[in-house]
Amino acid sequence: MAMRALIVTAALLFTLQTNAAGLSSVTIQSQGSGPSRDAAINAAIVEAISQVNGAQVASTISTSMRESFSESDAGSSYESTSEMQEQISKATSGVVQSWSIVSVGPDTQLDGFWLAVLNVEVAQYKQSKQLERLRMAIGNFWFRSGGADEYDLSAFAKAFARELENLLTQSRKFAMLDRSFLADQQQELDLIASGGSPTQELARLGQRAGTDYIIVGEVTEAAKSSKKRTLQTTGQEVTIKSASGSVDFRLIDVATSQVKFAETQAGQVDSLSIGGAARVAAKAAAESIINAIYPITVIGFDGQSFNLNQGGGLLTAGDTYHLVLLGDTLRDPYTKERLGRSEKRIGILKISDVQAKSASAEIVSIDIDLNPNDALPAMILRPATKLSDQMSAEKQLEKAKEEGSKQINKILEDSDEDW
Repeated sequence: MAMRALIVTAALLFTLQTNAAGLSSVTIQSQGSGPSRDAAINAAIVEAISQVNGAQVASTISTSMRESFSESDAGSSYESTSEMQEQISKATSGVVQSWSIVSVGPDTQLDGFWLAVLNVEVAQYKQSKQLERLRMAIGNFWFRSGGADEYDLSAFAKAFARELENLLTQSRKFAMLDRSFLADQQQELDLIASGGSPTQELARLGQRAGTDYIIVGEVTEAAKSSKKRTLQTTGQEVTIKSASGSVDFRLIDVATSQVKFAETQAGQVDSLSIGGAARVAAKAAAESIINAIYPITVIGFDGQSFNLNQGGGLLTAGDTYHLVLLGDTLRDPYTKERLGRSEKRIGILKISDVQAKSASAEIVSIDIDLNPNDALPAMILRPATKLSDQMSAEKQLEKAKEEGSKQINKILEDSDEDW
């Protein structure tokens, strides 16, 4: 009675942990061949695990099953189904929840071998729905080493990659896969495989997702400066600080190595923060990537403001965007490829409120009449200013420096004298 109560309690605990951990079960039919009846059944069970959870989990459990039966039941048969159900469940650490024999007998293809066909219920790790999105990962950002500015280049590269990953994750348009802490992740998976974790956790092994696209690039410039100036009229000494940098990046299709998107972005701040400049460049890069793949879309209109399908760190209250009306589908006359839809600018919107998953924008100007009670036409937002569409990386840096000069002029407003 005590043993039965223990088994019931363990089964209930497994069910609760399975639901909490995102695990479910699936029943599949599998077959296996071996030199004995028992070996054929074992092979069919391992094959079922492999089909559901991958070869890594199957290999781990196969070893456990061999050790279990060699130590306790070598040479036994599977006639006692209820007893062997429990033994297989224990040997597979709960990954195999139940099994039944469909058929078992001599293998007609291999002399001296047996062939078993089973229905096997296997614990399965249920992947996040987010993995159905386009998968991306941030790869390496290179920089020239050995120079005096190597430290700044390295700092810019690290900050740019980290901020770009943060912003693309916050956009909730992509499944962002980590590539920076693989060793730590593998250590956790090794712990699960070692047997020190709850039994059903083995179903998590072999679930590492592959990426569709990887973003890589090169930091071409990163520098900071601090200059002191003295006002001739007052004798006041003023320190002018700035940091800037530029990065070339590209989005690559991992399967084909095709470059899907490439651009140069620059960032500048009125401080000595290389990381700050990198974050400015990363925000512009994230906006460009999302604007090219998933532009901000209007999803509602209440007569005063528009509801948008984008939020998070990419949008800032006060930013302005073109409101764009989408038209017919366009195709390249030579390649016949779809180029998107025709676009017509019909107004200017200003972001008024930003939430984690959505945002709202108020009308600055608009050229058409929209009735909130009517079905909305297809509309998207495009950035009102896009430096990378108008100038090269060098000119972007010049523009950043000009903005810095404007800040300097504010300091000098109290003086009519030149430097």
